[in-house]
Amino acid sequence: MGPIFRSRLLSALVAFSGLMTAWVVTADQELGFPLVLVEQGVTSLRFGNEIVNGETVPRYLFVIRDGSVVTVFGKRTPGTGSRLFYCPNERFFVSPDDEALYDREGRYVQGPGTGDMVEYRRTINTEDLTLFIGGATERPRSKGEISGAAAEKYLNWRADPDTQQKFCQDPIR
Repeated sequence: MGPIFRSRLLSALVAFSGLMTAWVVTADQELGFPLVLVEQGVTSLRFGNEIVNGETVPRYLFVIRDGSVVTVFGKRTPGTGSRLFYCPNERFFVSPDDEALYDREGRYVQGPGTGDMVEYRRTINTEDLTLFIGGATERPRSKGEISGAAAEKYLNWRADPDTQQKFCQDPIR
């Protein structure tokens, strides 16, 4: 078995195991995910690992797919690092830890965050329809908006946390 064959065999095994575990590390250290497995709307998907407080832990990201448009956000509030959830009924991201609030486009609405949600570079390989996730981009704080019933639910929840059972039911974590 020559070195080229071994290299291709290893690449094929990595790709196959990647399909089984839902991620593959490619040669340029981007992470690939079969696009067919990315649902329409907002989902939370695992893309490799990250180091948090010196420990290697799974890295989950929010993936928003609207038709052929895909956007990928981190799951932590910029500046504070608190966790974010997506509220599908209200259509925004919120942190239950520090009440940070972001609209569906990841724009800052209110709370302690120092900027908009961190967005990850993404490309879609049109030959095999693989979504590749690259480096993160920190974005300055802009001004997103929420309105109507969603805004009212959020304000009521902030005023009285006991109303949480009526707010952000079945969040995507």
